[in-house]
Amino acid sequence: MITKLIPFSGPSFERCEAKEASPFIVYPNLLPRNCGLYSPNRIVQGRKAKVFEFPWMAILIYNNTDSPIELFCTGALINKRYVLTSVYCVDSSKIILKVKLGEHTIGKYIDCNGEGEDRDCAPPVRDYGIECIVRNQNYESDTRLHNIALIRLDRDVPFDDHIQPICLPVTKSLMMFSPEKYIVTGWGATEHERDSKTLLKAVVIPAERSICQKWMDQLDLKLDPSQLCVGEVNGANACNGDSGGPLGYTALYNGMRFVQFGIVSYASGCTLPIIYTNVAHYMPWIRANMQP
Repeated sequence: MITKLIPFSGPSFERCEAKEASPFIVYPNLLPRNCGLYSPNRIVQGRKAKVFEFPWMAILIYNNTDSPIELFCTGALINKRYVLTSVYCVDSSKIILKVKLGEHTIGKYIDCNGEGEDRDCAPPVRDYGIECIVRNQNYESDTRLHNIALIRLDRDVPFDDHIQPICLPVTKSLMMFSPEKYIVTGWGATEHERDSKTLLKAVVIPAERSICQKWMDQLDLKLDPSQLCVGEVNGANACNGDSGGPLGYTALYNGMRFVQFGIVSYASGCTLPIIYTNVAHYMPWIRANMQP
């Protein structure tokens, strides 16, 4: 069944009307099994990612992006047609021009690992238009609850070494899985409060919910089961430019795969715990709102 389309304040696309997930409907699984291809290596806090290491990263390009390194939001490619991000990144006040896939170093035409004869280079970045956007119908801007959205691209994405989908927690065991640590990636502000031209990665650990709640009490917010709280005070974490980006780690699913467990939702600083949308909590909603 084709989702009803309603006007959206973008350049040439519409907003898909979101549907509530029904417990009485078995929705088709449009997420690929061949996802989250990842070769683990030594990951050091805050280090630059390698080319091909996180091929699902997507950059949202807005009409007010004056500089190629002034980022606003990111997302993750989840199949040949959809990018998962936050509602905050696609609300009606923001006009998205396109989605960029396969990026590593912004402004660099060809990204490579190594030098000289040992260079291993990725194909060029690809730009995609937007067919429509699905925003969670229960989103609360003041609390950032239900901060999850789907971007349907204007055409299918051919997968390549530098453009691949991330896995989502589609099985019961993955939904219940709680990693001891996560990896967060993005081009957001560094410790010097400047956006990075090169994709960064950082290992972060789950925070005690009681500690997170004490921090959120200062903002008159309550930590919800649909949210994850990750990161340490003065530790590596996501920053403003990483909004909408993925939080994940390797898990057993058709072999060892990289699975997205969170979406960057709310942060009041780069060195404080950050609130993520719990992807497992929204798997029924994701399936209900995807089209072939």
